[in-house]
Amino acid sequence: MLSALNANRIYTPGGYDASRATSAVLEVYDSATDRWTAGPTMPEGRNHPCVVAGGGRLFVIGGYSASNAATASTFAYDPSTQLWSTRRVMPVARAAHACVELNGRVQLFHDPNFILDEVPWRPQ
Repeated sequence: MLSALNANRIYTPGGYDASRATSAVLEVYDSATDRWTAGPTMPEGRNHPCVVAGGGRLFVIGGYSASNAATASTFAYDPSTQLWSTRRVMPVARAAHACVELNGRVQLFHDPNFILDEVPWRPQ
């Protein structure tokens, strides 16, 4: 399960629930209080997404849907409003990939055949 750090909080979206079904839950760890809390659920469940923080928001990019199909969708969570929004889709559906924010762009790394696939992309 991937997580992202934003303003001393760790955000862990999606994954699987106890019955191994794809989850839309958002778990938030606050390092100041040393407590986990549940945040608002994502618009749709995801497992194996890329998760990155940038611009004060958390982005959940791609991943597998409840039907186990790779997706190209992007969800953004704004901690200040506690609302999810749908953002620009990726050019290609991806899951089990990694990402990092660099200079306002998201770098995606997808390695199904041990080949680096780096895609600079802006979800905003």
